Amino acid sequence: DTDLPQGSNSQTSKDGVKTEATLEDCLALLRSPSDEKRFVALLLLSKLLRAGDIESVKAVFEVVEGSFLNRLLKAPNRFHKQNSGEAAEERRGKLAQALAAQAVALALCAVFVRVPELAAQNSMLEKVPLFVGVLRATLEPDDTAAAAARTDALECLLGVAGGSPEAQAVAVESGAVQVVSAGLVAELDARAGSSPEKSGQ
Repeated sequence: DTDLPQGSNSQTSKDGVKTEATLEDCLALLRSPSDEKRFVALLLLSKLLRAGDIESVKAVFEVVEGSFLNRLLKAPNRFHKQNSGEAAEERRGKLAQALAAQAVALALCAVFVRVPELAAQNSMLEKVPLFVGVLRATLEPDDTAAAAARTDALECLLGVAGGSPEAQAVAVESGAVQVVSAGLVAELDARAGSSPEKSGQ
């Protein structure tokens, strides 16, 4: 049996009743045909999974549907390209939701690639072009959300590309080398801009 993280997502309701999501709860939600329930599971897992809890990470990897993560990673694309009669404010709201969903998927993928065995899986290899796309889209924006997505996308790309020669070839074909270089520069610039020396000026 998989050891479960203890107390990592405990909450107390207004009536004082303690509630706690467990890994088994999340796995059950991930098995649901409902995208909404699966997304709730990802949100819970962002608080539940702990660094070094490899068995739990593997359990989630085995259950989560790769195509579901792919859809979340690509979610903002349709709002960037779409040219419909939607009001600008409504469109911005939907784009913000899509970016938030993408961020959740990226964060989980970053957890996966920290386990070499998972980083080398084909389901992660096929996401390389998606990671490249995210990284490309977050090079210019300097807001906190874009910086977090850029950091996770970089970690995902480097983690997967380091897994095998095949992964390195896919990364090169996807233009990852140039984008990763630019992403690292953007990361260094962002960290330099937030340093105490800079902020105190």
